[in-house]
Amino acid sequence: MKAHLPPTSLVSYVQIPFKNVPCNYFFNIVPLKSGTGAGIADELLSSLNQYGITADILRERLLGFATDGAASMLGKYKGAASILREQINNNLIEIHCMNHKL
Repeated sequence: MKAHLPPTSLVSYVQIPFKNVPCNYFFNIVPLKSGTGAGIADELLSSLNQYGITADILRERLLGFATDGAASMLGKYKGAASILREQINNNLIEIHCMNHKL
């Protein structure tokens, strides 16, 4: 009998100010249909849009994208961050999580 593995998921957080202090909040767990950069970016944008966070809002407010550093996330041409930069914000700051650099 084969073990059923759970689907790959993306855990998303948002950072918003609370009393003028930047705070991180859990936002959503997004099941991924594809582990490619395009698949990750599409699912993330779709998930945000479901909660009323449209591409226009992201163009105005999305500053950075922090990830584990996988090629599908930070790949120079096809990573999710590159795709978000092309679609949302040319000045998007990519952050490779320090805990994932160990």
